[in-house]
Amino acid sequence: MRSKTKGFSVNANAAYLAYTGEEQLLHPNPQYGFGVGGQIQYGITHQIALAVGYQAYKIKTDNEYVIDPYSYTEIDLLFKYTLGSTSSPFRSNLIGLVNFVNTEQSFYDAQFNDYYETFFSGISFGGGAGIAYFFAPQISAELSLFYQFTQLTEQEQSSIFGDFTYDIDIPLRSYKGLLGLAYHF
Repeated sequence: MRSKTKGFSVNANAAYLAYTGEEQLLHPNPQYGFGVGGQIQYGITHQIALAVGYQAYKIKTDNEYVIDPYSYTEIDLLFKYTLGSTSSPFRSNLIGLVNFVNTEQSFYDAQFNDYYETFFSGISFGGGAGIAYFFAPQISAELSLFYQFTQLTEQEQSSIFGDFTYDIDIPLRSYKGLLGLAYHF
């Protein structure tokens, strides 16, 4: 056996995220940033696995009213279907995901010469594909690429005027890349 994907595994990864809004309600230009994350996975078989992941990014912006960089986090629920044989050191996979998004941004209000904290949250659906190279049956390097449809649905704002929560409807489209190392127990 050259690759083991059945049972528990953990991975740590470097991450890249780029997103844009369909109507540019949140930012006028695409946003991008780098981060770190990890996953805990359970391989039901050598082909089918469920995983939970977390990524934390620092997003760069050219919006003059937003403090740069700002934080963007994701909690992923993933379904993976791994292709190929356990006798091969290369294994590709197809991935479906649902994730929960939260971003914290500090905006400058020139009218009141004040900064206010704003939290946006929502849910994403998407899919992707990846490839893993197994150095040993239990250790692999993995690269995964995703496309996601995100809907921001809530905005919480804290300023000198108090704390407010709003229902919002801001669609985003994002690309995500993860590169990491995994240990398969």
